Amino acid sequence: LGPISVASVRLAFGADVDEAPYGAHHVRAIVGPIECARLTALASKRRVLISKIPALLPPDQALLLAAVLQAGLAQINWSPVFLNDFDYNELSHFPTAVMFPWDWALVTFIEWYRLGLPMLLPTATWMHALIATELTYSRNLTVWQKYRNMRFQMLLPAQWAHFEAGGNSSLEWIEEGPHRVPLLAQIARWWSITEFETLPHLVHFSSIADLRTKLFGLQPDVIC
Repeated sequence: LGPISVASVRLAFGADVDEAPYGAHHVRAIVGPIECARLTALASKRRVLISKIPALLPPDQALLLAAVLQAGLAQINWSPVFLNDFDYNELSHFPTAVMFPWDWALVTFIEWYRLGLPMLLPTATWMHALIATELTYSRNLTVWQKYRNMRFQMLLPAQWAHFEAGGNSSLEWIEEGPHRVPLLAQIARWWSITEFETLPHLVHFSSIADLRTKLFGLQPDVIC
């Protein structure tokens, strides 16, 4: 269990569970040791791996973000590569990757991280806004399920309604209400304990322009 899973299980059951992080060590067994110098050589090809944008956004918004990325990175001669299906050896041919998280915790993220890929992610502020936008759709379950794929639902109390809250956590479920702290503040507290924020050697970008700047000056061997 990772930090988010541990916190949510304790909140739902009041159980004293231990954290046993998913390490994805099988990835290293498949592709071999991390070679940071090789990543520097790969950077000359200027190809950046992009996570599944449709997993985060509805189709029309995903297409728009993909087009903006394509146009923006082309200006610095980088080519975004959008992979849905892949094998680990294929991933090892990229000098860096951009991850747009689509849930509170992702196996894909840990596997890419274990590959030694220099990882670039949106800043916490950007993710707070994305998650808040997503969760506002939860007010209408029909729309949320049909058009938004019900993303980031794990920390909503309705998902745990058939369990008796154990109260064994310093965090509360994310829930809007007159006596609750603002939604963005609740999201920020939970996001701060995710692996997207706590793991070392991650690079965060605040905008597409900032992403371009960070890619332009990329030194994979330093981040690796």
